[in-house]
Amino acid sequence: MFGVCRHVLGDAHLAQDATSAVFLILAKEVEPMSRDTRPLGAWLHRVATNVARDVGRRERRRRAREQAAGAAALSQPPAGDP
Repeated sequence: MFGVCRHVLGDAHLAQDATSAVFLILAKEVEPMSRDTRPLGAWLHRVATNVARDVGRRERRRRAREQAAGAAALSQPPAGDP
């Protein structure tokens, strides 16, 4: 799962977070999965890919907000200057 997340994200730290999220999903879905006849590996791969994509989208949005806030701060004069 870590390999899938790292491949999608290209960042080991984000991949660790995504992999942890996949394990949480797996723990929550263990009971329903026990009645499913589909292979667990395929399900895990799909979940890992989807979680990694979600993590990547959130990270890109966070960085964009930080860049916008930094640009706004640079364009304003320092407090206390006339």
